[in-house]
Amino acid sequence: MRSMKSWRSAWRSLTRAIQCPECGKIQDPGGKCKDRKCGADIKGLQSPLARLRFHDLRHQAITELSEGQASDETIMSIVDRFLRKELAAWAKRFPDEFYQELFRLRGWQWKGMKVNRPQVVAAYTRDLVYERLAPGILQELETRNPKDDKGRRKHKHHQWLTEEVGHPALAQHLYAIMGFMRFATSWKQFKEMVQKAFPKKGETLFLPIAEPPK
Repeated sequence: MRSMKSWRSAWRSLTRAIQCPECGKIQDPGGKCKDRKCGADIKGLQSPLARLRFHDLRHQAITELSEGQASDETIMSIVDRFLRKELAAWAKRFPDEFYQELFRLRGWQWKGMKVNRPQVVAAYTRDLVYERLAPGILQELETRNPKDDKGRRKHKHHQWLTEEVGHPALAQHLYAIMGFMRFATSWKQFKEMVQKAFPKKGETLFLPIAEPPK
């Protein structure tokens, strides 16, 4: 019963969340932005997912897209809406909480954002975010933003996302992922929740367990 209540609460939080048009902060609806430095009027703003039911998400998005029934034209249409033609300047898109909660669930000591993260975190970000954001997005991002000879990318994937569709979708997805993180008491439980909400075709449910960073 507890898992069901947690799941419903997480889904309710996801479909209520709005993004302040001034500062970009993801938050629950209200009169003014909860960012003290912003304080913009957000009265009347509504989440684009407000009327989305979990049933709809599973049966439409998962069946048509995740199981590969969407046509190439449909996928390319999604890619065109999500990705810009030219690279944008870097701006912070991933909240610190995303990484802090990830460390908690992996049982790692959190030392703050100034300390380099273990390489496996990039793999987790790829799996949890970009592989589940929308069909065809990750493949196109890796084409536009390839690794160099040292296995590094010159830019961040999110620098290719459009302001109209890509970034709002990323923000909503991160808000959902962080909601699952907050509710989860273990990495296994968290991954099960993510897989139910944002399944990948033919996925092995759990990623390999990496050794905690020293």
